[in-house]
Amino acid sequence: MTIRSKPIVDVGLSALLDTIRVIAAVYVVIHHVSVHLGLEHGFGVIFRFGQESVIVFFLLSGFVIYINEAWRENDWRGYYQRRLIRLYPPLICAILLSAFIAIDNGNSESVFSLRSLFGTLFMLQDISALKPGVIIDPYLDNAPLWSLSYEALFYIAFPLISACLLKAPHRTIHGVGVVCLTSYLLYVALPNHWALIVSYFSIWWVGALAGRLYVNGRRSAPELTIATVYLCLTALLSGLAVIWVGFVGVGVYPFLPFRHFAAALIFLPLGIAVGRFGARYVPSHAVPTIKWMASISYGLYIFHFPLLTMWCRAGTGLGLIAAATVLVLCSYLFDRRLSMLLRARFEKSRAQ
Repeated sequence: MTIRSKPIVDVGLSALLDTIRVIAAVYVVIHHVSVHLGLEHGFGVIFRFGQESVIVFFLLSGFVIYINEAWRENDWRGYYQRRLIRLYPPLICAILLSAFIAIDNGNSESVFSLRSLFGTLFMLQDISALKPGVIIDPYLDNAPLWSLSYEALFYIAFPLISACLLKAPHRTIHGVGVVCLTSYLLYVALPNHWALIVSYFSIWWVGALAGRLYVNGRRSAPELTIATVYLCLTALLSGLAVIWVGFVGVGVYPFLPFRHFAAALIFLPLGIAVGRFGARYVPSHAVPTIKWMASISYGLYIFHFPLLTMWCRAGTGLGLIAAATVLVLCSYLFDRRLSMLLRARFEKSRAQ
């Protein structure tokens, strides 16, 4: 059942969103490969911002989820089924792929952890080397999987908060802002996984409200402004935490969260400006290729680390090319094709 009409997404904007998704995914791949090969200095400095690319994913995810799902706020069951279908099948394939690579590398017994496996399946993973309070590291050290635990909580929270937003917009905006701000303060005082994830919801949330702005126009501008102010306060708090806890390095806590929140504040207005004026500049002849690449971007993100940086057979130039070929093939089969098949079956079962 729906109570609002489905928003019409401009073809140019859709192509632009796909372009951003592709660029962010490919950038993360290049980032990890360059670090693995020791090429992060000199010209390679431009590929040292893989963490910031993940923030682009968070903002983009919030934007797209709001546009695609907010008009169906009475269909919670369908929403969660769609999110499960999108998130889990490729993740399980990534887990199996990592296990295969560990076996082929000959170190499966030394790196296997049943606790890590179940922790990743239950979306409890993060990277303990970069921040305190982590419950479990990603299965077989597939580092990019850290962000999925954040996305999973964002997905779970969205329908409830969206319903509250419909009934009491300003109270909901302030409530979410206060909760996220307080959660980061709690994380600084007592580092724990849940407080950190809740604080990061402020990033995903401004992306969702940007989607609301796109759908509703100027009527939603004050809401986005208020949420952005709370994100600014969270970024300020994370900056003060660097002074309070002490600077250790740009890539670890406490500076790393500050990088994330600051990046979101930079990307948000930039993304809105690009969305308004940049969609018309996406070449029409490139749209099919961009759309195809976007359809495997999730696979590129979760499959590339074990294939390109951990697989012993990717240790030579030719091996790296072969591993990259396997990466594209796996992304096509286990992201694009598998997702299409499961979505078709889901829609068919819903129609019956």
